[in-house]
Amino acid sequence: MTVVVETDAGETVFAESRRLPADTGSRFPAAVRQSGRYRVVVETAEGARTAFEWDATGPVGDAAVSVTDDGVTATQLVRCAPDCDPLSRGGTARGYPRGGFDPRGRRADCEIRLRNETDETRWSYVRVGRTPRILDYRYRIPAATTISLPVPQHSGETHVVVETTDDETTSLVWRMETTPRLVVRLGVDGPYGVDRTGDLRNRSRLPRRNND
Repeated sequence: MTVVVETDAGETVFAESRRLPADTGSRFPAAVRQSGRYRVVVETAEGARTAFEWDATGPVGDAAVSVTDDGVTATQLVRCAPDCDPLSRGGTARGYPRGGFDPRGRRADCEIRLRNETDETRWSYVRVGRTPRILDYRYRIPAATTISLPVPQHSGETHVVVETTDDETTSLVWRMETTPRLVVRLGVDGPYGVDRTGDLRNRSRLPRRNND
């Protein structure tokens, strides 16, 4: 996957190529240094290509690029833990320490991604686990937006149900040990599972390191 980020004036501020095997993901933590609007071009070795406008501002300042059999798609990316106001609409969560998600010895990359590839806002109701239920939350997901939900790792099979207000229901069994990232595409006829994903981060919103 090759990612190029340009300003409105055509200046290239970031360019990098990485090999992403199937069922893997990668982050580009310093894709941009300032908030603003950028043009992003993504191309794969297979020839799939897309270009999109990235709004690297506000609470939806990151972006996610995904490669599936259908090609390359790009969405804004919001990280929830599991709250992410104003997109979260309340619910209950079990096993999430106060102050944010900290797996404390469990693998840190277990997550569910709800990806709205449509041009309409979608309401989603997410339930993870049965008894006890790990997560029971509602989200309002704008068009062309992905929300990332970290989930405390559990062994064995974990049941996941995602419902939308237009009677779309996805029910599946998740094995976190072998598939740490689960992707559910909203408003699209499958597939769910894992794809090759690259995350573009707005560096201006990342914590600063103390080099003293």
